[in-house]
Amino acid sequence: MIILFFIMPKTVPVITAYVLLLGFTGASTVSPVSGICGELFGPRGLSILFNLAFLVHQFGSFLSAWLGGICFDAFGSYNAIWIIDAAFCILASSISYMIREKSD
Repeated sequence: MIILFFIMPKTVPVITAYVLLLGFTGASTVSPVSGICGELFGPRGLSILFNLAFLVHQFGSFLSAWLGGICFDAFGSYNAIWIIDAAFCILASSISYMIREKSD
């Protein structure tokens, strides 16, 4: 989705659609993350680990926005932060495949 946005014209409808779709992807990870944390670490560990995951996502959000401004000031474009963002998404999805769930 990020790569598609990268190559599309930056019009109001395209940006609006991208933001809406991006919101759905963030919300779609809540159930699996909480389920895996609860399954692997029990109810006691769930609250700590899930909130830690949420906190890390908030820091990532802040850094992405802040670094986007720095990239824009340095290069006159947001292209660099989009490429960095896409690389981090690929890294995160690759790491996610290494998670082993408990089998009953």
